[in-house]
Amino acid sequence: MFGLGLSVLAALLGYVLQSNVDQLHHIGIDGVFVPDTVALRNTVEVYWWLQPPIDSTWQPIIGVMRLYWAGLLWGSWAICVVNIGLMFVATYYFLKLLRLVLTDESAFLKIAATVLLLIAANVYLIEVMAFPNKEIPLLAISNAYMYYLFVRKSYAGAVLISLIAFIFRDGYGVILLICAGLVWLLSNQSRNMRILVLGILLAMLAFIPISLFVELGNVISRNTALGTQSSTTYGVVTYFQHLKYNLVSLSMLNSFVTNKDSLYLLNIGYWQLGVLVLTGASWAIRQILFEDNQLDVGIAIVIVVAILAISYSSFIQPRYLMPLMYFLALGCVRHIRTSVTILLIALITPTLLFLGGYLPKIAITQQYSSWSW
Repeated sequence: MFGLGLSVLAALLGYVLQSNVDQLHHIGIDGVFVPDTVALRNTVEVYWWLQPPIDSTWQPIIGVMRLYWAGLLWGSWAICVVNIGLMFVATYYFLKLLRLVLTDESAFLKIAATVLLLIAANVYLIEVMAFPNKEIPLLAISNAYMYYLFVRKSYAGAVLISLIAFIFRDGYGVILLICAGLVWLLSNQSRNMRILVLGILLAMLAFIPISLFVELGNVISRNTALGTQSSTTYGVVTYFQHLKYNLVSLSMLNSFVTNKDSLYLLNIGYWQLGVLVLTGASWAIRQILFEDNQLDVGIAIVIVVAILAISYSSFIQPRYLMPLMYFLALGCVRHIRTSVTILLIALITPTLLFLGGYLPKIAITQQYSSWSW
């Protein structure tokens, strides 16, 4: 119930922010909407009113269109109810898994409360509560996937959930399938074996360009087409550049000031995610390299493989790691000394880069009006 209450509070905060856009703008605060989700809502409305034939151009959002149809009938509050319900599902499965990770009741309560607070306080999630989006459904799907993979030990269930994820974000669904296979392969294997297998995976991703697989289907061809808009070269250097920026760009290279000298609130949400990515990744790497607890190592394998696989994309998109936010946050709070160090670096670095003129101000191209629920 604590998690449900936090989700409701997050939705209420989103309502307050998005109902007072003009007032916030006057006091120097912008970025209270996620442009992608506003555009997605418009796209869903177009689909439901026009009912065009379903083809490959609609495939990336077919899951969103089916899930949020009620919002077009009853308004944004209905979408908000759906999102709160999804957050409840995500929290339910996470806490079920956490019970297995932490048998001590006191440690369980402290870490559970901290993780749930980190999730509920994320500005991005607060801003999308009243909008169709992919991140909140994928949070619920990812946590259910982890539950079936590690608590129920049902690989068939994990595969089925991966296919559901495919409906919302096809590339992410493929990554979950790969993770299930690797967890199965590496369960009960020695530390050296898992390091060897993950090292081979890293080498394959670095040395085999994604463009070679463009004929295999829409997942690869669409990704490659999007990537060519920003990058036309592929190779080892490109892969490790993508890996680096997926790890550090949100936390270290993020600007919070607009060209109107206002605070861009949304980027604080991205920064929060970026800190969790770095801290969660550091915890996961430590588990793989030095620890032998099978459950912790399994969770760490999913985190590391997801980061490596997302970096294989032809474009840089660290936001795609958001569906693993609960487990990134879990790594953060279980590796607190390193996490505090990373947090300090993530506070100092963008500040110094901005003051030195290395981070540009955010150009606001569209000013949103207050949102009516």
